[in-house]
Amino acid sequence: MKIKLLLSLCFINLLSYSRAEERISLNINANWAYVYGDVKDAELDSLNTAQWSTLNLPHTWNAFDGQDGIKDKASVTSRMSGDYARGTAWYRKSLVGSLEWQGKQIYIQFDGANRRTDVFVNGSLVGTHIGGNACFRFDLTHVLHLGEPNLIAVRVNNEGNDSIPHSADFTFCGGIYRDVSLVVTDALQIETMDYASSGVYLKQTSVTNKSALVDVTVKVANHTARAKDAAVHVSISDATGTIIAESSTLVSILSGGKTEALLPFTLKNPHLWNGRTDPYLYKAHIEIVSAGKVTDMVDQPLGLRYFKVDPNLGFLLNGKHLDLHGVSRHQDRINKGWAISPEDDREDFSLIKEVGATAIRVAHYQQSQTWYNLADETGIVMWSEVPFVDEATPSADFFNNALEQMRELIRQNYNHPAICFWGCGNENSDSTQAFIAGMGIYGPMAQRLIQALHAEAKAEDPTRLTTYASYHTEEKYSFSIPGMANATYQGEPQRWYTDVTAFNKYFGWYYGEAGDSAIFLDSLHKRFPTQCIGVSEYGAGAALTQHEDVDYSSTPRVAMNYRRANAFTKKHPEEYQGYYHEETWKAFKTRPYIWVKFVWNMFDFASDFRDEGDTPGRNDKGLVSYDRKTRKDAFYFYKASWSSEPVLHITSARFTNRTQATTSVKIYSNASEVELSVNGISYGKKAVDNGTAVWKEVKLTAGSNAIHAEALIEDKQIQDNCQWTLN
Repeated sequence: MKIKLLLSLCFINLLSYSRAEERISLNINANWAYVYGDVKDAELDSLNTAQWSTLNLPHTWNAFDGQDGIKDKASVTSRMSGDYARGTAWYRKSLVGSLEWQGKQIYIQFDGANRRTDVFVNGSLVGTHIGGNACFRFDLTHVLHLGEPNLIAVRVNNEGNDSIPHSADFTFCGGIYRDVSLVVTDALQIETMDYASSGVYLKQTSVTNKSALVDVTVKVANHTARAKDAAVHVSISDATGTIIAESSTLVSILSGGKTEALLPFTLKNPHLWNGRTDPYLYKAHIEIVSAGKVTDMVDQPLGLRYFKVDPNLGFLLNGKHLDLHGVSRHQDRINKGWAISPEDDREDFSLIKEVGATAIRVAHYQQSQTWYNLADETGIVMWSEVPFVDEATPSADFFNNALEQMRELIRQNYNHPAICFWGCGNENSDSTQAFIAGMGIYGPMAQRLIQALHAEAKAEDPTRLTTYASYHTEEKYSFSIPGMANATYQGEPQRWYTDVTAFNKYFGWYYGEAGDSAIFLDSLHKRFPTQCIGVSEYGAGAALTQHEDVDYSSTPRVAMNYRRANAFTKKHPEEYQGYYHEETWKAFKTRPYIWVKFVWNMFDFASDFRDEGDTPGRNDKGLVSYDRKTRKDAFYFYKASWSSEPVLHITSARFTNRTQATTSVKIYSNASEVELSVNGISYGKKAVDNGTAVWKEVKLTAGSNAIHAEALIEDKQIQDNCQWTLN
């Protein structure tokens, strides 16, 4: 590597160079003093904190009260606020900076703190960040005393303010809920303060199967006392580590100045990043070289791909159709809130891979770098969005903060090949009243902001598509569903402001019947044949403790309407969730024009104001339980429908105590046929259709009943068993 770099730099008369120490990233999560409440003079070293708690980061003060439902209804001021603690807390830590950092640039980096964060060092305010989900940095170079103790004091507030989101159907966990670190670099560096980005942008200007044109932009900053000449060197390595291309250019930077270097690359016959089939990654290595010394270096992933969305054919990756189906994911966990670990991220991702998803909607906010890295490595396409959810407030600060968060999102995640879509909003309205009404008049503020977010995203990154999650269509119109009065929808003009769009539709849960989405989508596609239409949310709740012995497919529509009316009640039987997804997916899978289909949600999550199903404070639409220990039946339906792994799953296995001697047995599988036995007696084989096989009129005997299923999948015999007790 050194020899190659020397040869490549001969033309700029750099005959030799020495390696610099790599950037230092020092994790400082341990041993913070903490108190909930706004304490006067908490930034001063003279304050006595003997009564404060001591904890390690990540941390949130809403790990428990943010998931327990409303305890004090009198304190709740709006439909979605809950009564969890929303206020101010302080964190303090003493640290000693190394004398070896003399002459270096020193930054403090927060990977995530919600949502207004004020950082003080030795009593002085060094910066304020507003927004709950992006990484941010502050420069400590001239305030941190090296070789002696320094007091870091951080004030965090998670109350509603003039920033996005104003309201949403999830808990806004307060605290420093991701890692905190010190970043130490050379004074001649790849820019660190460009919205906490890498300072490197790998723009894929044209990619085909035969060639890839990549413009590499490197932002360089000179914090030394004199002007500097430097070489910016970029090398691109393949997956084996072999350098396949490299280039250098000279830059001159004034003292205290910044500049950009642009290095174009043409790669012949590129190995494309091809989704889950082949998520091939190159690596870009960037170095700054001055006076024979490498002063700074950064590595970034490079996945070469091209894509488009067609109004009739859906999503095409590298010229071939890829069915984008998957899930949305909130980052919280039971008894942890948002203060999760990289191991938690990896477990969540492995479950999403297992179910067979090809896409993830990263809703409704920016998530950890671990999350995006995992998508790059596994080939799952991502829709990543800013947290502009529900209400838009008539405030310039609110408007500008949304644009700021869009810039943070894009610059910090620009080089992740998995991301193909920037989300500009979700069901946005201009007042709580309009949102609750569901079909009210949507005012102009949300429209203007969606337009501005789209424009901002295109200016920052013209290589990707913008998208929007809409609850409505463009204008007021009606469509008919058998057995129901005509459905009327009021317009949401911002739906058409982005490159592509998708709809949050819950037919069969909040309205209509499972499968009715086909009628809605076909009507929409016919009316707007040039628009790219997807489904950004669909789902139904399921409480693990609740079960029904009901054949939903034979239930009259009147009864179905009664059952789906249970959405806001305590009655959320798991069996209905399974039926809902069977019918909904049946409609989706035969319509290739639906460019994406996202289940809401992969995991149960905290929404403190909710009181439904078997657990207050929880949205139970997940395919997996909040603690990640239980895959619900619907998980196995999608695994049977999406995954190539052998699947054989007896549904209602947790419905162990039975009262009906004659029942149905339903099995999810991707086998061609399945055989069922009950108490050793075969009920014969059934062909699998839509991932499902059903035996009706199955007889149970008093006491314990052994349910056994087996199938042959790819010459491998697999089986599943459970026990039901008839009382």
